Amino acid sequence: MQIHLDHEQSEPLVWQEVLGLRPQDIDPVTLLDVSEVRCSGRLDLADPGFRLQMEIAYEQTLSCIRCLSETRAPVRTETELMILPGSDAPDAAASERELLADELSVLYVAGETLETEALVVDQMIFEIPMKPLCRPECLGLCPNCGTDRNSEPNCCDAGASKVSRWAELASLRDQFQNESRQTQGKNDG
Repeated sequence: MQIHLDHEQSEPLVWQEVLGLRPQDIDPVTLLDVSEVRCSGRLDLADPGFRLQMEIAYEQTLSCIRCLSETRAPVRTETELMILPGSDAPDAAASERELLADELSVLYVAGETLETEALVVDQMIFEIPMKPLCRPECLGLCPNCGTDRNSEPNCCDAGASKVSRWAELASLRDQFQNESRQTQGKNDG
């Protein structure tokens, strides 16, 4: 949705929208699926710009970093920003500098149009956990056989005959060591 910023606005602008975003529009690596995104917001005139309050709600599906199972989590987040239209933005190319605390909640908009979908996507990116878990006590995958230890906690301890993931490399190592001994024996004799 596009909001035209009008300095003559005397009444707050209230809106609601539903966005159908794809995971690849947000984070194609981490996000597996996303539901419809319900947005609501309010834009008030606040000298020198506008005060934006926005709430978004949706469900996201991620892959657990320990057991790789899909986990679906509801998200509801609120944000408040100061919107400053025009070209008053600090010149980022001029110098790199640390942002001050009061600059983190300011959004500079070139021109007089605010695109809400870009704001929603930015907020959704903030809501993706760095290390998603299906649950805090997730046991992960067995390092020997790759079984999900949440469903079979004693998979390799129960005496099941599982092939070690390193067995193939160990046999290659043994083969190369034997060939090396044979070659060295011929060179010594």
